[in-house]
Amino acid sequence: MASFTATPNKLFIENYKILQKGKEHNTNLSHNYHSVDLVTGKLEEPSQPNLLIGFSLDHSGSMAGSFTSTKNHTPLQHCLHTVNNIVDYLGDMHDDNPNLNISVTLNAFDNQIKNCGHYNVGDDIEEAKFLAKINKLKPRGGTNISGAFESLKNLPIYSQTSDSQKAHILLTDGQPNEGKTSAEGITEQNPGGKQFYIGYGIDHDANLLQKMAELTNGSYSFVESFENAGMVYGEIIHSLLYDAVKNITVTVKGAEVYDFTKNEWTSKIKFNNFASEHTQSLILRSSWNSVELVTVNIIYTETGNGVIHSKTDSFNCYNCTNGESKQSNRDVDVEKQMFRQRALEGLFHAKNADYESKNSLKTQLIELEKEMKEFMDAKNLTDDAFMQKLLGDVYVAYTGMDCYGAGNAFIAARLVTQGNQMAYDVNNFDVLDRQNAVDLGDELFGGPIQRNSAPSFPRQSSAPVSAGEICTTIRMPKPGMLRQSSCYTTPTQATVMRACSQPISPPISDTEEITEE
Repeated sequence: MASFTATPNKLFIENYKILQKGKEHNTNLSHNYHSVDLVTGKLEEPSQPNLLIGFSLDHSGSMAGSFTSTKNHTPLQHCLHTVNNIVDYLGDMHDDNPNLNISVTLNAFDNQIKNCGHYNVGDDIEEAKFLAKINKLKPRGGTNISGAFESLKNLPIYSQTSDSQKAHILLTDGQPNEGKTSAEGITEQNPGGKQFYIGYGIDHDANLLQKMAELTNGSYSFVESFENAGMVYGEIIHSLLYDAVKNITVTVKGAEVYDFTKNEWTSKIKFNNFASEHTQSLILRSSWNSVELVTVNIIYTETGNGVIHSKTDSFNCYNCTNGESKQSNRDVDVEKQMFRQRALEGLFHAKNADYESKNSLKTQLIELEKEMKEFMDAKNLTDDAFMQKLLGDVYVAYTGMDCYGAGNAFIAARLVTQGNQMAYDVNNFDVLDRQNAVDLGDELFGGPIQRNSAPSFPRQSSAPVSAGEICTTIRMPKPGMLRQSSCYTTPTQATVMRACSQPISPPISDTEEITEE
């Protein structure tokens, strides 16, 4: 068993802030709020010198389809192009770091499984053979995801590699119709290693992939436009090569911490891993009358050497002799995190909304968007990337509930990327609008809504809406500024994402804003 160490931590507790040092005058808030960041240091070289990446690539008949933004290229062509970009990037990494021992294997699947070979990065001859083989793949047949899992699990090179040194990336655009089709059935053959499940386009079974990720402690991503596939891949490759810390447990005393995965305030939360230069902002709350120290303890493992660290920081920012505070004295950064928590809560409820709760939630989301915009105007934050991202999250929660099929994928993806502060965001919302227009006609949500119950998650401002109130549904405007990479993207992440996204045709720059006309 690894022992605790006194060597310097590579995960730091920083930037503790509190909303108010004393109780707010005439407040409508039930709690005082805090924020604190967990920050990893920058890794100058990869932390994983030994790594095997196993791809399971869907080349079923649906991969010949024409997705909205493919620009005359099939989904399979985009996927293969992205894999070629990854191979090129890994080759460049090996040139700069000759001690890296990275290998790649790929299983292509339809209703059958085809191994397209294995090669060690840096072996130019084997690399050429590998690429020549995968680039000949054509769309055909059905979708046997369980067969792909079983095949990779039984592949000697993969099964003989330790879980800490391998990763499995699944790419599919459809629903399994061959072999085992349930999440439980498919993951019975979990090949091991870190699991990444990528759903392409609006026809994939988002619920299935999300459940598979839950069962395997893996990660689910949604690619809404095939040109953006490289952005998702790039973030995954970066997280594998520059994995800084793992098995992170955070314990808080003197306050509660928000867990977006369960939508609950608790004393303990966990994270799988953080990459280099990652910032994870924790949202805390405490009683207004509390004078208890806020204590944050982190236990984690360094990825590169397996050393376990423990670190505790305590914070006392209360000043009970200062009297009551005014709303105008709030800490702006904490307020922004409070809006983030409410956006996450809205996404969580939208993901799990039934017919009866949907109308109530829509009204609350409209109110939340209004409050966000008023806050942004008052604090000169109309162009703030963080707040603009939150507006996008609220829009997806609101609009996605009525976009049958694709809506869940959008909502789940934005919940994960916001909660984990990831680099890539699904941001092509045309599908949401188009699907709603098809399903519901010109009016996005129809006529007046009868509210049957009070809002399902606490409002932090304005008077409560009483049960039975009639409210007119309004169309929530699409956010005016959307970015391919999020406000959380680090410079190193951006480099890897660009390398994996070299286009078949020129894309929109990852720094260029898409302005709604």
